[in-house]
Amino acid sequence: MDYRKIREAIIEETSRTHVHLVEVLGDTITTRLLKDFPEVSQVKLRISKPAAFSDCDAVGIEFLVHR
Repeated sequence: MDYRKIREAIIEETSRTHVHLVEVLGDTITTRLLKDFPEVSQVKLRISKPAAFSDCDAVGIEFLVHR
């Protein structure tokens, strides 16, 4: 598996347009990785949004998607 290509795909998806919801971004990234990399059987992705609230360091969500 070429991790550089996976990294490039993630960078493309995260810099394409502004996304308001991390849930939408996570779904977009996991869909892209499963579509573009047939050797990937599962994607586990964590996205956090630092400083979203003043009373915590970050908020986030975790995705676990199987082919």
